[in-house]
Amino acid sequence: MLPSHAPLLIVPIRDRRRRRRILTIRNIAISMLSVAVVIAAISLYNGARHRPQGEYSHLLGAQATLPNGATPRKDDIITEGPPVYQGPSPILAAPAAQEQKH
Repeated sequence: MLPSHAPLLIVPIRDRRRRRRILTIRNIAISMLSVAVVIAAISLYNGARHRPQGEYSHLLGAQATLPNGATPRKDDIITEGPPVYQGPSPILAAPAAQEQKH
């Protein structure tokens, strides 16, 4: 007997959903995997595109030098003494004194 292209089941299998399913677990997994691959590819591309050693920035080819051999300005360091205790705040001292009287 020759193989036929007819299905083996006589009872038709009907899906309870009539519309085409687009948002399936398989499609979500494929899209998440493709997004992860794209992010990894971008990350590897940016990592491989580093600047050569010795270059200072994207605008300048080398580190900026000071004009006319000027030296950088030296900042003065100011030191202060220890803080001086000035007593309790008058706003807080009056209610505390009233509570001690009672």
